[in-house]
Amino acid sequence: RRRGDPLRDRLRSPLLLPCLCLLHLPTVLGLAKLSDKEALVELYGATGGDTWALSADAPYDEMMLPGGNNGWDTTTDPCPVIFNASWHGVACVDPCYTPIDGEDCRFGRITGLQLQFNNLTGTIPEGLFDKLINLTAIDLSHNTLSGTIPTTVGKLRNAQVLQLSHNLLSGTIPTEIRSMGSHVPPDEI
Repeated sequence: RRRGDPLRDRLRSPLLLPCLCLLHLPTVLGLAKLSDKEALVELYGATGGDTWALSADAPYDEMMLPGGNNGWDTTTDPCPVIFNASWHGVACVDPCYTPIDGEDCRFGRITGLQLQFNNLTGTIPEGLFDKLINLTAIDLSHNTLSGTIPTTVGKLRNAQVLQLSHNLLSGTIPTEIRSMGSHVPPDEI
C-alpha cells in the first residue's frame, strides 16, 4: 500500500469526522425560540417595560418576587441555560418540537407568562398570542392594561389559564377565544 499525505490521512480518521460535524452545530446560549423572544420584547415595549415594578398591592408570594422587569435584558435570552438568570415572570420548557414549533426552534419554548401586579400599562400587542402559541398559563391581571383583547388569543392552543382581570380592558371578548386550549386533553382542563 502506498503511503499518502499525512494530513489527508488524519482528516480521514474516524475520530475526526464527528468533530468536524460538531463545528457546524448552532451555539446555544438559551432555550427560547427567536420568535418567542421577539414577542416578549414587543410586550415589554408596548406595556412600559422600563417602568415595571411589583405593585405594593400585590399579596406576598415568593413566586412573584422580585417582580418588575428583573432580568428583562432584551439583549439576552429570556430562557437562558443558567436558570436563575431568566426573565421575571417567563416560564420555559425544553425541548421544543420542530414539526409543531417550526425551524426557528432552538431547543425550547416559552410556556408561561405571569406578570400579575407588575405595573404593566398600555395595550396587549396583537402579535403576542400569535407568536407565543405554546403558552399554557398567562396571567396579566392586576395591571392597567387598556384596549381590547387581541383576536389572536384563539391561537393559544395549549392554554389552560388566561387571567386578564383587574385591568382597563374594553370592548367585547373576541369569539376566537373559543379555540383556546384546543390541543389540551379534556382531563387536563
